[in-house]
Amino acid sequence: MALKNIKLPITFRNGGSPPGISLMPRSPPPEKEREEVVRRGDLKVDSEDISYGGRAEVSVCTLACPAHQERYTKQPCVLKRCERSGEDKMIQRCLRHSNLMTVYCRVVNDDDNSHYGYVMERLQFNVKELTEAVGDAVGVPFGPTNEWATVPGALPEPVVSYIITALLKGLALLHLHYVHRDIKMSNIMMTCDNPKNPPDVKVCDFGLVIEPGQRGAQAGAFAYLSPENRNATGTFAQAGDIWAVALCAVECSTGIQLRSGIKNYTDVCERIPEILSLSEDLQSFLKKCLVEESDKRLTAQQALKENFCVKYTLEFGEQSLGEYVASWLCDLRRECQQQYATTTDDYGSYMEEQFMETLETGENDN
Repeated sequence: MALKNIKLPITFRNGGSPPGISLMPRSPPPEKEREEVVRRGDLKVDSEDISYGGRAEVSVCTLACPAHQERYTKQPCVLKRCERSGEDKMIQRCLRHSNLMTVYCRVVNDDDNSHYGYVMERLQFNVKELTEAVGDAVGVPFGPTNEWATVPGALPEPVVSYIITALLKGLALLHLHYVHRDIKMSNIMMTCDNPKNPPDVKVCDFGLVIEPGQRGAQAGAFAYLSPENRNATGTFAQAGDIWAVALCAVECSTGIQLRSGIKNYTDVCERIPEILSLSEDLQSFLKKCLVEESDKRLTAQQALKENFCVKYTLEFGEQSLGEYVASWLCDLRRECQQQYATTTDDYGSYMEEQFMETLETGENDN
């Protein structure tokens, strides 16, 4: 059955997710802690800053030392210049997963060994940029399904499921040790190198990572904060990340970013009636994640077993679903490029550089 013939909602023949599917992280992290350090002089910065945040600046770089290339990566990566933060925990625990951005090592200054930043995996664009690109393509038929983008920023459900499932897989490993505390659209990174290869989806920015139950000041983007995390101080748990994941699913599916102060799923539906037109599987997923009582929300492992997260992979296969998403991204790029060719505004130029250009190589390989 071809993906273009998808009819929503899809239900399993046995009425639910089949038993026996392992959703646990593929390789548990080692328990020992370690320190990975390179000197600033061993880095070659290849470009000006490509990202600015409240706590960091990011530039493209390469590891100039052959020994470091052999140990970490020979590919271009990024240098995140910031104070010491949660990235230390990712290095010390050696947390590696296909849906977590890899933090390779810490960078110190040559003269006094003081902290300078971190070297991390390089990815192409974030999901916030993706929805902005779709918003520009409203009214334009695109994608393998030849669907119309009728709502600014709304993604087809198979694409939303692909992104959210990958996000939850990464969190399933991270939550064995930490709470992310800053899940939001711009912290979900993607790479699409070839329309025939499933795109990478990875959680990034571990600067606010904290141990479950640890007390701390309010942190993260306020619009994505769960009810229990809106206090000035308090303890943090994995359930706060699940709340933010659900809000990302809402934004991907409707093109609408929710404001702060949300109480529960019913409150979301009152603010965004468009949710009621989504598939039953997606609505069920949101109901179980947007629960005001944190102890009643799904865990990442439980969420991965929801019909919304597994139905497309089980019906069509992981490779076919990934190829669908990759082809959809490349078709989106072509349509947006046609629109940007007629505009000279700064936003059009920005999106051409930040999102469309990243898929150029993949499309040429088709």
